[in-house]
Amino acid sequence: MELRITSQVIASNAIAYAQQATGQLAILQQEASTGLRILQPSDDPLAALQVLSDKAQNNRLSIYHQNISDVQSKLNSSVSTLNQVSNLLAQAKDLALQGSNSTNSTDSFQAMATQVSSILNEVLQLANTQQNGQYLYGGTASQTQPFTLNAQGQVVYNGSAQSMSEPIGEGQQVQTLYAGSQVFQSPDVFQTLASLRDALNNVNNLSPGAQTAAIQQTLQELDNANTGVLNTVGQQSASLQNLQGIDQHIQDVQLQTTQQIGNLQNADLSQVVVGLQEQQNALQASLYSASHIMSLSLLNFLK
Repeated sequence: MELRITSQVIASNAIAYAQQATGQLAILQQEASTGLRILQPSDDPLAALQVLSDKAQNNRLSIYHQNISDVQSKLNSSVSTLNQVSNLLAQAKDLALQGSNSTNSTDSFQAMATQVSSILNEVLQLANTQQNGQYLYGGTASQTQPFTLNAQGQVVYNGSAQSMSEPIGEGQQVQTLYAGSQVFQSPDVFQTLASLRDALNNVNNLSPGAQTAAIQQTLQELDNANTGVLNTVGQQSASLQNLQGIDQHIQDVQLQTTQQIGNLQNADLSQVVVGLQEQQNALQASLYSASHIMSLSLLNFLK
């Protein structure tokens, strides 16, 4: 059977090739204008799936990075607050040492007691410090003022016994809002200051020797209270140092993932330019050949 290539076949083939080349040109032009080679999953299914996975990972890491920033802010505020408390306890100890001197007059004792009372009020205010609307020492009860005075003038804790933690990585958490009872009442900072104040005021009408002994007893209690506060400072400082390393690792992974996304998704503009030129040349050659063949008549063959 003799096969004949008619002008209709030639035209159909030319149109099909032109459509194919035009489609490829459109893709290359889109890559050139957007800088991306993957605009929809069908462009490269495997690469598109990897890009989606990498972007999801970066989103998770961004959440952890934000959490770490929030945690660092709270812990830095807490460390600063507790250092102030430690300084106030040191001042109270100096007053206790002065009060241990048997040569003090009643007026001197009362003046020192007034200073200790002022220190107690400052510590109470610091223990109720807030950060972005949350109490630093209320534990999980972050919206409840942790420390208040009862009818007898004693400091009571109203917060949670459980500290609040926040996620900073896959399966990793860190304490942020500490339970105030652990920070300020183990041993009891407020009770120790109140005992010193009362001893200086001699509320129990003790003899001079007994009053001096009562004041001296608070010296060790003040040291214990200060040690308890500084232990918390040490824990939080260690957490801050650890967070710095974790956050740096997160940023490094995000940078690597972002670069990988770019390698998968971004178009090679130099190759795109070369491809555009090649497709344009091929399309022009195809159209020229088709038009030349279609222009042949019977007279051309008779010659």
